Amino acid sequence: MQYTDPLKTYFDRLFTANRADYEAACPISKKIIETSLYPVAPKIITVVGTNGKGTVSNILSALCVNAGFKVGLFTSPHLVNHNERIRINGEPMSSERIAKAFDQIEASWPEGPVPCNFFTAFGLAALMLFKAEKVDVIVV
Repeated sequence: MQYTDPLKTYFDRLFTANRADYEAACPISKKIIETSLYPVAPKIITVVGTNGKGTVSNILSALCVNAGFKVGLFTSPHLVNHNERIRINGEPMSSERIAKAFDQIEASWPEGPVPCNFFTAFGLAALMLFKAEKVDVIVV
């Protein structure tokens, strides 16, 4: 029996989006966040810089988990599997859960398929899952 990743159809569409789709993604993402996702979590930690963001994000996440918080972690890029981009308390989210989040995102945009790239799609899915899981802290 062959395993088919539930996210394959989303990947096929995301990787074939054209430049106009990418340029349209920012205002659409903002509207989805404002209407469907806000507020996501009481505390959001944003890690920025040139090098070491993944390491710092993972350390911050582990510290918060050890302090008793429920933590959502969104990182990019993934190293081995796309699921590692979205984690709650260190556990990667399943493909099925991510696919359901993509479905919810598309349902929240009545104009049809949400034009976005891979990073934006996973970012929105992460926020959707973090809200559903009622995390205390988000690290991005």
